Amino acid sequence: MNKAEIQLIALQLLEYIEGEHLLGYDPYDFYLSPIAKYVPKNILFLHAAKVSPFNIRPLLGIKKGMVTKVYALMIDSYLNLYEITKENIYLQKAEICYQNMIAASVLSTEEELGWGRNYPFKTGGEIHDNKKPLVYLNARLGQAMIHLYDINHDKQILKDLERVVRNLIRTGRVLERDGWKFIGYSPDKNARLTFNASMVAVETIMKFMNRSGLKTFIVDGYELGAISADIIRTMVHYQEPDGSWTYGYSATGKLFDQKDFHQGFVIDSLHECLPLIKEPQLLMDAQRAYDKGYEYLKNIQIDNQGIFFWRYPKKYPIDIHNQAQGILSLTINDKDDNKEKLSIIIDYTINHFWKKKQHCFKYQKWSLFTNNISYIRWCNSWMLYVLTVYLKSRK
Repeated sequence: MNKAEIQLIALQLLEYIEGEHLLGYDPYDFYLSPIAKYVPKNILFLHAAKVSPFNIRPLLGIKKGMVTKVYALMIDSYLNLYEITKENIYLQKAEICYQNMIAASVLSTEEELGWGRNYPFKTGGEIHDNKKPLVYLNARLGQAMIHLYDINHDKQILKDLERVVRNLIRTGRVLERDGWKFIGYSPDKNARLTFNASMVAVETIMKFMNRSGLKTFIVDGYELGAISADIIRTMVHYQEPDGSWTYGYSATGKLFDQKDFHQGFVIDSLHECLPLIKEPQLLMDAQRAYDKGYEYLKNIQIDNQGIFFWRYPKKYPIDIHNQAQGILSLTINDKDDNKEKLSIIIDYTINHFWKKKQHCFKYQKWSLFTNNISYIRWCNSWMLYVLTVYLKSRK
């Protein structure tokens, strides 16, 4: 598929998302239903709504909403289009989206700024109140803020970002497992220790310190430059010999032994942090970990048809989020000159997930059926973001 075709799809997708006013459903929004309070808070009900090929949300009384992460994905998409076209309308839309994102925060004080999901959520031992900030979500929104700052150089963004970074530490806390440091996933006492949330938070912290010209930044007694280096060491330590990372550990030490798109979160953030690492030995170790992790994602998690395994070695369901992450990780590695696998996964994703008449992307392909539901975050804003990253890389 050539660049012009991909650009047309990206613009059609943008028109669809804007036509929906950036609102939509999410795979995990079951607890927004008025009937949810009458059923046990068990993940069975949430996952039943998630895997159903029929969109039962209107029947459950769930309305389309502004899913919080969409702010970050749309800001980045608008900015990518601005960098490609130099059309000011995209920069203006990014700045408007940024102001709306700030207004949607669930915590805003002189010291802290944070967001929660727009829906309550239960997983494992954690119950995520939609009024409390979450580490991965805030770190990812922080990265969109950095992208905007890099273009418009508005100092207020750095002030806002400082509050986000402070909240990352106070929300997630610096936790340890066998002496290795993590940033917890949530403020819950049973917070998971996940590699992706810790590494994405480190990327946001290191970029904030870099853009602010700070050699040190202390929050509640923690020097964040040193903490960031320690967490990168954690990533190196826990990487499997084949280059993969599991999802992480529960608060009680249970291993979440799944290998999926979160591999891409870890390696992409490592990639972004490499130029900011000051210690020579740590830089060598981090570069080696990134290279091994990238090869695992490219050669093991993505097959020769362009299918990103659901949770390796399980292939099904083939999921649009996995596909999007595969495109993103293969695109941003500018040292990999062999882009054949990238072309293959783009072609497979568009040929099997793009809904030509509706101008949006579907959710999942199972072995015997296809889930055609189109979600605002999981499907469409993610794919818009990765397609604009790809187009920018081909400028």
